[in-house]
Amino acid sequence: NRQSVPNPAKCGERNGKEGSADTISQATYPQELGHRRIEMGAGIRVIGCLLPARYGCGNQPSDHQRGNEMTAMSTEGDNSPPAKPTRKRASRPRKPAVPKVQTAQERLTAALDEHAPPRLRIVDANDAGDHDRNGVYRPTSLDEYIGQPDAQMQTRMWILAASLEDKQPGHFMVSGAPGLGKTTIAGIVRGMWNAERVKKGLRPVRFHEVMGATVKEAPQMAVVLASLEEGDILLIDESHQMGLKAEEMLGLAMEDNRITVPGAKGEEPFTLELPNFTAICATTRPADMSRPLVDRQGMHITLDFYSEEELAEITRRAAKRDKVTVTPDACTALAKVGRGTPRIALKYLTIVRAYALTVGAKTVNDEVTLEGLSVFKIDAFGLDARDRRYMEAIFGGRVNPETGEKEYAGKRVGLKTIVAALSLTAKEIENDIEPYLLRVGFVDKAGRGRCPTIWAYNCLHPGKPVPLTRGLSH
Repeated sequence: NRQSVPNPAKCGERNGKEGSADTISQATYPQELGHRRIEMGAGIRVIGCLLPARYGCGNQPSDHQRGNEMTAMSTEGDNSPPAKPTRKRASRPRKPAVPKVQTAQERLTAALDEHAPPRLRIVDANDAGDHDRNGVYRPTSLDEYIGQPDAQMQTRMWILAASLEDKQPGHFMVSGAPGLGKTTIAGIVRGMWNAERVKKGLRPVRFHEVMGATVKEAPQMAVVLASLEEGDILLIDESHQMGLKAEEMLGLAMEDNRITVPGAKGEEPFTLELPNFTAICATTRPADMSRPLVDRQGMHITLDFYSEEELAEITRRAAKRDKVTVTPDACTALAKVGRGTPRIALKYLTIVRAYALTVGAKTVNDEVTLEGLSVFKIDAFGLDARDRRYMEAIFGGRVNPETGEKEYAGKRVGLKTIVAALSLTAKEIENDIEPYLLRVGFVDKAGRGRCPTIWAYNCLHPGKPVPLTRGLSH
């Protein structure tokens, strides 16, 4: 099957042509004629010549013939000197690697490489507390705390019982609407417990605060728990936002003071012993927390909305720190629009103070208060622009062309209709707008759909006839 390399001159004579017209040089011979080469040792052997038909060498060999040529040349001996055999060195036995001893914190850091670190805030033991942090007034003891008599009694009993038994206060949960003082209760517990420890000659404890949304995985919770010292207090704000694995690890730590931390890739889990500590879970949605974690709480404190008298007293105490004088009538007006929440009442106090400084008023009375609130579209009932849009959507009706007055239909409105009219989501309506309107008695949801109550008609549209609505409540 092997073909010899033809002579270009003879190829030219065979075709009956002489001269340099069809003669190719020796330098271009391999490239022009398409020689196939194979590397063998240090040299290159020409395997065969695949001449075109115009050189008179016949048809080109098939792929099968080319394969045979390659096989024949690969088995043929080479003229290059044989390579000297190399002596293979005997491999020396390697010394076993000494495992590096890592501390618990280093192993936790390695396990946390794949997850974001939690946002942990630690208050030093010598810190007096958050009496006025970032312009927010927070009482540091139950003597300064206003309202919530049941929560005050439960907190005082919990700390006093632990002090009499010389034990760490048990874990507990605080729930309630946003802005009612859940974080404040946790800070007061820390202050009371430090006072009891100082009486016994013990050192004060630290206060750890972490957001539940930043603790989703077990390694993140392990980092939080590893930072605790003996007697410390851990507050998990919005604890219903924690991940399931983080909740499971926290439950085991509360029960056994011991956690099993998953190691990094290729490492085995390890056990971490924890000191005595107190976990406080503050949440606005206790139903979203896992049942095992809720059952491990020793006490459950529920905060309710404040009365107007309590809000007026909270506003009056906070106004003492301002340069502007606030009258008692202004504090009462702020309490009426505060929606039973100290956070909202104090926010409106800031708005009114800014308005008074802008217009040059040295004293904030009820008139200045209402003027300052009207700049932000807040009326005397505490409704903002979004609340009034919602009420107008459920009022319904049309304008009478003869009288020019609006006549109300007196029909119930579905949630989808309200969503389309306000360009809001159903979650915003049910969670942000309707709770306060239901609490003050402006909306009726007893039947299918929503409709305003007679009290809402009399307050928002006084003097106008109330339409008859089926199932309308007073």
